[in-house]
Amino acid sequence: MNTEKSRFSLRWIRLLSILFFLIQIIGGCNYIVPNKPPYVQKIKPADNAVYTIGEVVDIQVNAYDVDGKINQVIFKAPNTTEYVVTVPPYGFLWPTATLTSGDYQIQIKAIDDKGEPYIIEAPVRLVNVLTSSAGKDTTFTDSRTSYVLQAILQPFSTGTWSILSGTGGTISDIHNQNAILNGQACQTYTLRWSVSNGAGQVSSDVNIRFNYQPSKAYAGTDQWIFDGTNTAVLSAGAPEDGSGLWEILSGGSGVFSNASSPVSSFTGQSCIDYKLIWRVSTLCAATADTVEIRFKPYLTPANAGQDQSFTDGRRTAALFANPSGLGRGAWTITSGSGGLFENPADPKSGFTGLPCENYVLRWTISTVCESSSDEMNLSFTDLPSSPNAGPDIYISDGSSYAQLNATPPANGTGIWTILSGGAGSISDPGDPNARLSGLQCHSYVLRWTVSTSCSSAFDEVNVVLNQVEVKADAGPDKRISDGQLSVNLQGNTPGTNMTGSWTIISGTGGIIGNSTDPRSLFIGINGQVYTLKWTLSGACLENSDQVMISFISSIIVDDARDRKTYRAIKLGSQYWMSENLNYSTQGSNAYDYSANSASIYGRLYDWITAQTACPAGWHLPTDAEWRQLEVFLGMDSNTSLMEWYRGGIEGGMLKEEGTQYWASPNDGATNISGFSARPGGYRTPGGLFGGINTHAGFWSSTANGEGKAIYRALHTEKAQAGRDWYDKGYGFSIRCVKN
Repeated sequence: MNTEKSRFSLRWIRLLSILFFLIQIIGGCNYIVPNKPPYVQKIKPADNAVYTIGEVVDIQVNAYDVDGKINQVIFKAPNTTEYVVTVPPYGFLWPTATLTSGDYQIQIKAIDDKGEPYIIEAPVRLVNVLTSSAGKDTTFTDSRTSYVLQAILQPFSTGTWSILSGTGGTISDIHNQNAILNGQACQTYTLRWSVSNGAGQVSSDVNIRFNYQPSKAYAGTDQWIFDGTNTAVLSAGAPEDGSGLWEILSGGSGVFSNASSPVSSFTGQSCIDYKLIWRVSTLCAATADTVEIRFKPYLTPANAGQDQSFTDGRRTAALFANPSGLGRGAWTITSGSGGLFENPADPKSGFTGLPCENYVLRWTISTVCESSSDEMNLSFTDLPSSPNAGPDIYISDGSSYAQLNATPPANGTGIWTILSGGAGSISDPGDPNARLSGLQCHSYVLRWTVSTSCSSAFDEVNVVLNQVEVKADAGPDKRISDGQLSVNLQGNTPGTNMTGSWTIISGTGGIIGNSTDPRSLFIGINGQVYTLKWTLSGACLENSDQVMISFISSIIVDDARDRKTYRAIKLGSQYWMSENLNYSTQGSNAYDYSANSASIYGRLYDWITAQTACPAGWHLPTDAEWRQLEVFLGMDSNTSLMEWYRGGIEGGMLKEEGTQYWASPNDGATNISGFSARPGGYRTPGGLFGGINTHAGFWSSTANGEGKAIYRALHTEKAQAGRDWYDKGYGFSIRCVKN
């Protein structure tokens, strides 16, 4: 609202009020005074007020009417509907959250009771939430020292730059968001950008660095000056930023032709390894790289050549060292006596030594700075030929001499010596095919030694005079079961100058018709198992072999109870059934309840039933009767008292041969006794069957007070006979013994 207009209106209102009062006093005429307009005075907001978008603007006014009253005050603001107030105080809250920044006018209209309006406007500026951005921190590694600042300035706001830290910096225009910062090299400046918009003030900082960095230093490649000169041309990389300078890091004194030139020449001292540094610098920093320069003549590593060994008696050799290159070579003798070089400076020099001598020769290559050495071994050894005394010799014709058969030596001389064996002589000890004369039944060890002037070697041979040549073979075991009580033996024929002899080892009542005849007639007794030994004897040694012969004839046993018949055999003084009992009675079972199984393997009986299962005239054997059978077959009496599988081949002598009934391997089965045991298996007290084809079990009548009895066991994997205690409820086979 125009302020002058407001003051003018106020004066008129006052004059009209006075005039109206005078007319009332005088009583005047019928003059009609015109209606006076209302008056509005703004209280809030202040002139040029600035608000942040989102604030609520509080608008308040005073309204007067000198000749009446204020009927209503109407507030009209952008982006809102009119707001009417009819009674004081006259105010309005204007929300700004949905507006944008800018200058706005709020209209305020007062209407008196005559309907006459009076309007004023209140200007308001809205601004965004004030922020400050001074730009991104920036670092310059080149040589520049000025920078165009990158601050952000919002509408209706003003900004000011200030330097917080950093030396020697100036800003071209502190109120320009893109002012130019002029600084100094190697300085870091912290600048503050302060922003104000009438509603508030904020600031932010930015760091500007003028950090002039040098180029990465490159000193070039290492150099080895091996031609005898002491000057090298360097090859550093020229810096794009900064300046370079050579320095000596190690190696002693030396001279650069131009220390600031990357391709300066450098002169040093002979035999020195230098390390040089090329440093590239700016005012702010430096980089460095090193290079090695060696002023040494090239030294060829010495190689003395391969070791050499001569075993043929020679005394000279040609050496094979490597050439000395830029250095000088020289041969020396490290060990070994009496040696001579043809030319010690020649890598291919000849060398002469002594026989049977070992030398270590050194080849050294030297320069003015250093040397390198290598050694080789050289030996002049006269080695004898590898001796071969020939194969061992066995003389079995009664002779007392042997023809030796050594290999004649290609190098050296040979000689025979007798190491052991007793008295003997060699016809010509130096003859590889000399004859040894010795004693019958003696074994000699002879040595054939081949010698040279340097060393010797030997080989040995065994010579046995009159060794037994034929091994005794008594022939196959036989069981005579047809009632015959004689058989022709089947020993092998003795060799030359040997004799044979039969002897009876076990069994009673046997007669050998001619003890020296390998096919002699042998007469025995029914029920006996004989072991015979056939011995071959010579003048010096003898050897023997054994054979088992049994005379087993069977009788037939009738079981009147079921008319079954069984074979029985005599073994020693006992008669044993040679078949498993197959008498059906309570307490017995066929394996798996199979009649066919019973016909092959007999039945399985618990121990109580077994006591009375044998037919009349026969009984279940006691443990002692079983032991009597085992001792008869050859088991030691004390061994027969042991439990579990024991003895030697007695179990095999009882088992039927082959694998028709026994599962493989049926170890040791010969059935030489004619007992013909078959593996009928077993039945547990719970009624389970097992062991068919692998296990044969036979009850004895011997029991203890613990519910167990002794039984005999045979197994397909054992040649021994087993003896053990088992629960009486088990079912095992029965072999009956005659009363």
